[in-house]
Amino acid sequence: MTTGIGLAITKKLLELLQSDIKVNSTLGEGTSFSFNLRKVSVN
Repeated sequence: MTTGIGLAITKKLLELLQSDIKVNSTLGEGTSFSFNLRKVSVN
């Protein structure tokens, strides 16, 4: 589920990085978004 252009762009970037976005929403309290990125070694 995506809403707005910013979240759509974020979702696509995370897909390209092979990561997922998680959404937690509670009525009357708000919504939180979280994701993890992999650590990459650069030589």
